[in-house]
Amino acid sequence: MAEHPELWTEKTPEKRYLYDVVPTFGAAHDAELMRTGHPPAPRPPRTPRRERGPFLTYLRQPWSWGDNSPGDVWHRLQCRWGRHVIAGGHTMQLGSSMVYVERTCRWCGAAPA
Repeated sequence: MAEHPELWTEKTPEKRYLYDVVPTFGAAHDAELMRTGHPPAPRPPRTPRRERGPFLTYLRQPWSWGDNSPGDVWHRLQCRWGRHVIAGGHTMQLGSSMVYVERTCRWCGAAPA
């Protein structure tokens, strides 16, 4: 029969830090400096973000907010030519009741001819 594996019961050596100082970050670093008698370095005040004009604000809006993508133009042209994409004509559960979904164009909402 095989022997039991050797168990490591000895403690691992402690971590050694440069100059025997445990590194700290952020607020803990400021507290450590205050304990040793050094005031924390002053931080500059935050400046508010620069305001944008209306044109740049419009450019930063998502493209889905308008009819600007090539797919939207294609669908509008198809609807104008009378080639609607008709969807609906089925029932679906909405909350606790069943409702009938009317048959309409998916893009412009026109009723089928």
